[in-house]
Amino acid sequence: MVPLNQLDPLREALGPYVRLDRYADRNPEKEYTVRSIYFDTKDLDFYQEKLDGLHSRKKIRIRGYDPHAVNATVFLEIKKKNGCFINKHRSPVEYKSLIPLLSSGDIQAHICSNDDDTDKTENAERFLFHVRHLALRPNILVLYEREAFYAKCHHDLRITIDKNIRSQYHASLHTLFEKDYNISILPGRCILEIKSGIQYPSWLRQILGEFHLKQEALSKYAMCIDSHRSRKPNLCIIGNGHFRMNH
Repeated sequence: MVPLNQLDPLREALGPYVRLDRYADRNPEKEYTVRSIYFDTKDLDFYQEKLDGLHSRKKIRIRGYDPHAVNATVFLEIKKKNGCFINKHRSPVEYKSLIPLLSSGDIQAHICSNDDDTDKTENAERFLFHVRHLALRPNILVLYEREAFYAKCHHDLRITIDKNIRSQYHASLHTLFEKDYNISILPGRCILEIKSGIQYPSWLRQILGEFHLKQEALSKYAMCIDSHRSRKPNLCIIGNGHFRMNH
């Protein structure tokens, strides 16, 4: 976690070593909005696995970016964590085809055919298998603004800064691009993520030390659920993965 009052000095320190990724660079604000609807079981098993600190766990989500546009593409994603190692499987689908795909399971009819990801069909099959086998359902919408960078001399090193994290419960597939969200988390702070297939270079270790940044296991999904529950102590999770007020 990075205090917002350290964000400008941190950007300045990183500047000589990184470049914006192409998605952030094409926007005037040099950032983009990430939108994710997380799926879970009726008993919120994925959330509980995070609380229990399981070594191996997964997240199932629909991810979209920026405001809604005609023919917007979203992604079916499975994010698997095994200790410090993370793998992600994703498959693209037009947003307008998302509900028909999940209803019919007809991958060939709905998965985007102009994407060059050769694994898209297999990834979609994985996603649908988990959703159906575990009876998953949409649970909560999480969104934030992201600044994203690649290291100039280490192409396997990616650094992101996620700000203004907020969420909406009672999420459904129809809410992915809605604008009204009633809970913000981490006021005054943002999250710095480092994604790397290599050992951290010396310049990055030095910067992390200068800003006293320590590695933490953070889950935006779990933090958003915790935030809803802490702000409304009478809020409890019910069997459909949504919330209600106890009376």
